[in-house]
Amino acid sequence: FVVISDPKTGEILAMAGKQVKYENNEYVVYDYTPGVITSSITPGSSVKGASHIVGYKTGNLAIGEIRNDACIKIAATPQKCSFTEYGNINDLEALKYSSNTYQFQTAIRVGNGNYIYDAPLIIDENAFNIYRSTFAEFGLGVKTGIDLPNEITGYKGKNTLSGLLLDFSIGQYDNYTPIQLNQYINTIANGGYRVEPHILNAVYSSTSSKLDNLIYRISPTILNKVDVDDIYINRVQEGFKMVFEPYGTGYGIIDPAYKPAGKTGTAESFLDTNGDGYVDTETISSIVVAYAPYDDPKVSFTVISP
Repeated sequence: FVVISDPKTGEILAMAGKQVKYENNEYVVYDYTPGVITSSITPGSSVKGASHIVGYKTGNLAIGEIRNDACIKIAATPQKCSFTEYGNINDLEALKYSSNTYQFQTAIRVGNGNYIYDAPLIIDENAFNIYRSTFAEFGLGVKTGIDLPNEITGYKGKNTLSGLLLDFSIGQYDNYTPIQLNQYINTIANGGYRVEPHILNAVYSSTSSKLDNLIYRISPTILNKVDVDDIYINRVQEGFKMVFEPYGTGYGIIDPAYKPAGKTGTAESFLDTNGDGYVDTETISSIVVAYAPYDDPKVSFTVISP
């Protein structure tokens, strides 16, 4: 899936989806563009900007806060770690390197948990609502309002086990549509305003062969502003800028000359490929949500490769 849009107005400049199937001993590519609004995907680390905002907003994350990126171990469960241990890092570096355990520590605080290595972890189940409420302000888990039929809201997990809150914070629990991820990155790019996406740009009279008789033009519709001080949105923007700098997870994906900012994600999901009721295949999705230039965003990109 690919969505390209104007982060300030919500105008969809281009979008496409392709599906590859193996049929008659060959791979066949089908158009799957409707999946931009009707398919749920696991977002992975791409949503960590919203997770940071949850921490800032609830007072469980401070600007410049340094934490040790050590693995988390809950009783009777495997260790939860970042891709590699990054040592002591701050909130900006947590985005740049895409630290998982930095987010886990925030989630434990939001859930009023008392973490002890390899001991049971009890969290307040309302923490799921706190996360989902803030994520919705970015367009995640709610309809974006795009001017197309059959838009879905994604998938909302029903279990409230403590470890799943940690998974939620790194984009490994609830699922979202590509258009929701596009609205999310636009909200960060434009300073915290959730703008309604739209395909239709303008309507002209058919009495002329030229586009010189404008009937009306679509105006940007602001659905809400993220309920947090601008200093925190600015902080996430700074972290997203660092993602595309040397040693950041997005370095080299977009030419630095375009001054990109954004977030990468690698998501795991599991499928029942033959419909027998048993999950048999693990899949890895690669995700990039980005905008450019970071100091005056003109365009945003949402690219998902399941």
